Amino acid sequence: MSKRDFIIGGIAILILFSFMNLSYPKEVEKIQPKQIVQDIEIKENSGKAIEHESEEIAKLKKENQKLKDYIQLVEKKMHQDDFNKLKAITESFYQKTQNLLIIIAVLIPLLTLLFTWIVQRSQLKLVEKKQEEILKLVEKNQEETLKSVEKKQEEALGQIREEQKEIRWIETLKQKVEADPFLQEKASIEVIESIGEHFSNDQGKLAWELYGVGRYFDRERKHEQALKHYQEAERKECKDIGLMLHVHQSIGVDYFWIGKSLEINNQTKDAIKSYKKAVKYYHKVIDKDPQFAEAHSNKGITLIELGKLEKNKEKYKEAIACLDKVIDLKPTNYDPYYDKARAYSLLNQKDNGIESLKHSFRLAKRDEIGDLLKHLKDDIKDFESIENDKEFIDLIGRYKEK
Repeated sequence: MSKRDFIIGGIAILILFSFMNLSYPKEVEKIQPKQIVQDIEIKENSGKAIEHESEEIAKLKKENQKLKDYIQLVEKKMHQDDFNKLKAITESFYQKTQNLLIIIAVLIPLLTLLFTWIVQRSQLKLVEKKQEEILKLVEKNQEETLKSVEKKQEEALGQIREEQKEIRWIETLKQKVEADPFLQEKASIEVIESIGEHFSNDQGKLAWELYGVGRYFDRERKHEQALKHYQEAERKECKDIGLMLHVHQSIGVDYFWIGKSLEINNQTKDAIKSYKKAVKYYHKVIDKDPQFAEAHSNKGITLIELGKLEKNKEKYKEAIACLDKVIDLKPTNYDPYYDKARAYSLLNQKDNGIESLKHSFRLAKRDEIGDLLKHLKDDIKDFESIENDKEFIDLIGRYKEK
């Protein structure tokens, strides 16, 4: 290494120390870098001129050695200071970290408790809100149920009064008919009109009397005679809409039973005509009162019979639509589900047929199960597509045991 390299290295170290603000011995402070450089350069130049002056060379080496010693001392001092600073920083960081950990250790349980309290409070409010909603809903349902029950009670009482009135008319007419052999034999509209004079000449009341006699003949299963009286009541042009709905409904029912009788006697064409007339009168009732469940039901049953005679599957689909309307109006009745089972079976829709039949049995009361099984026996031909199905057999067997 040349003398110039030593000089440059020393200058670099001194500059570094000046930037780091490090302390160094007073001896080093006395050294003037610029002076040293100038002296060394002068002596170097002199050495070149007088290479043989060993004394000057020896002094220069001595100064270089002194500079090396000071450099080593400065480096040692620098390392010690850096270590102390690093140690101080590390201890400070450790202390701060310890304090932070203590704060965190205290805050975590408090924050957990606070969060738990907030969650529980929000859940409690939610529960209270739900309870209020449920109470309001219960109160509303209770009010609606009470109103519905009261309305049904009024309707039932009104129906009972009408039925009692009708029964009284029928009993009066029956007594007159039974008391007179001539009337028993004739039992015609003229007879009723003559009896009607006993009540009133009012056309509305006479229509009611004719309707009452028709009901009497229906109970006696004399549907053609009943039909004549209903038709005569229809011609009276009574303004009582409720009465006319029942008159048209009864006309439809009589046309159905007349068609059934014709079908049994293999008079298929006449049976079809009678069934179609029945459907026509059910339409009249439904047009005036779409909520008349019995008319929808009877229309559906009649369409099933028409479908069988005409071999028309579309009639079965129409019947199912009618019976669905009955279910909407009277969801607790078993009859529409039974007739839907017939229609589905005739359409060869086995799963729907069995499912509808299950609904029918579930809704039937204990004293209605026997009637349902009897209907099933009478209509077994309608169930040909499912009668050998295991689920169908098990279902019938289960209810037969009951």
